Amino acid sequence: MLMQFGSLLRNIAEKSRITLVTGNQSADMDSVVSAIAYSTLSSKSLVLPLINIPRQDFDLRRDIVHVMKQSDINVKDLIFLDDIETCWDKLAKAKVDLILVDHNKPQGDVVKNLMEKLGAKVVGIIDHHEDEKLFTDASPRIIQKSGSCISLVLNHFKEQVGQIDPKLVRLFLSPLVIDTSGLKHRVEQVDKDALELLLPKLQADQAFLQAWTDELNTAKQNVEGLSLRDLLRKDYKEYRTKAGRTTSG
Repeated sequence: MLMQFGSLLRNIAEKSRITLVTGNQSADMDSVVSAIAYSTLSSKSLVLPLINIPRQDFDLRRDIVHVMKQSDINVKDLIFLDDIETCWDKLAKAKVDLILVDHNKPQGDVVKNLMEKLGAKVVGIIDHHEDEKLFTDASPRIIQKSGSCISLVLNHFKEQVGQIDPKLVRLFLSPLVIDTSGLKHRVEQVDKDALELLLPKLQADQAFLQAWTDELNTAKQNVEGLSLRDLLRKDYKEYRTKAGRTTSG
């Protein structure tokens, strides 16, 4: 159902122009889904989401894994840092642009190497954190207060949202309800506007929103089957995410 982004990356032709949409290194629900939403809704060709972690770390994000299954998305079709490294030679022969979502200053060695070694340029930003005053010529360059970055992405592509597959609606809704506790806290007008864009394709009252929020939170706390090493990595990444959010505002 969703484009096989990984396959597209592996088969890019020489001198192609490719745009990688990447969230921040926390790779939480908002960053991951914002990257997928931007890539899916964009009308341009070869706009691919880059999940800013190694593939092996994705299973630690049980809430995202849960909503991917609910939306019929095969995680194998997504692009992780490992995939960039294995396709480096092909990318070196292409023209690479970057879109930053849920952050406005590049994060991670792989992304920085794309910029420093391959000349990749940040051509767009959609974010709801403090403005670092970088890439002022990016277009779009949307840095605005919101409960969730996904709201800014959906409003940017509001005409396209009405045409999405209904199975993607719950995916796009998920960061919004997680970050606002079911549309109860830290809600800005842009979040309400994003919800209104999704409602025509979703039978959703407040009871549904709360139930879906609770289901995602339960999945996020699920540690069944994780090894001690996994648990330590999960705790470390959650701490880093919280610390990052505290410092970035």
